[in-house]
Amino acid sequence: MKTILLSIFKEYAEKIIGGEKRFEFRKRIPQKKISHIVFHTTSPDSKIVCIAEVNNIIADSPQKLWDKTAPFSGVKREFFFSYFKNSEIAYAYEIKNVYKIKRSLTLQDPQIRLTAPQSFKYLSENVVTYIKKAAESKPIVSPYTIFLTGVHGVGKTFFADNYLSKLGFYTVTASSLIKKGLGDVPINKKVKKLADNQEILINEFVNERRGKSKIVLDGHLLLVKNNNKIQKIPINIIERLNPSHIILLENSVEEICARILKRDSERFSKNLCKKMLQSERAYAIEISHKLKIPLTIIPNSSNIILP
Repeated sequence: MKTILLSIFKEYAEKIIGGEKRFEFRKRIPQKKISHIVFHTTSPDSKIVCIAEVNNIIADSPQKLWDKTAPFSGVKREFFFSYFKNSEIAYAYEIKNVYKIKRSLTLQDPQIRLTAPQSFKYLSENVVTYIKKAAESKPIVSPYTIFLTGVHGVGKTFFADNYLSKLGFYTVTASSLIKKGLGDVPINKKVKKLADNQEILINEFVNERRGKSKIVLDGHLLLVKNNNKIQKIPINIIERLNPSHIILLENSVEEICARILKRDSERFSKNLCKKMLQSERAYAIEISHKLKIPLTIIPNSSNIILP
């Protein structure tokens, strides 16, 4: 098993260290089996910042690879497909544990003396040993909170149970926390006491999050009131929940309406479902920009390929 050197932009290195980016994409991969990747940031920073264990290398068409990796790609959809334009096969290194470099380390270090690779570069055992000695002995365990949102019936529970749980995330629903705090959660999801419920949610979630490094809050950015009017969760509530990442699941209007009817025996008009989908997306983008929280939008959650 070999260790390779990869050069990446500083912003992507920070996302790997922070846990937001768990897949590193490439058009070309080594022929030899890879166990670790040493990440080096491109100019002007030009530093070795971390070493990561490789759990797997995924090879597929660009569309299928995106479907498998989107929630933790760390890149925008437009960038991904632009990068793999005209590529029949796309590759992704699935990153496991990440070890941060403790001190300033460059490729010009007397014990390394390498140039930045155009694609990748195999590292000798001596160089790998030297870099590992400069790294933390324990992997980074950064608290990471995902706010998983989407309109009623989009499939958040299935996605959390069958995708996020396999990545080590513990999921709790907003409705269960509000019930636990004796809040108002009607069966038809039409909320009356919004302000009281959100305060309960914050208090209960703070308690629930203690001691957990990976947690998902399954909730909503918008709620439907009794008169079928859509009401936004105040942006300061999202700020107080302090998510690391927002994942927005979507689906077709027809599918959403059918699922709500089957699950809750509640008939929502197509116009209302469409308005809910459009409003949730617009508000998620607004929150992401204002609070500077990474946002991943999955336009058709039914297409997600589970790990």
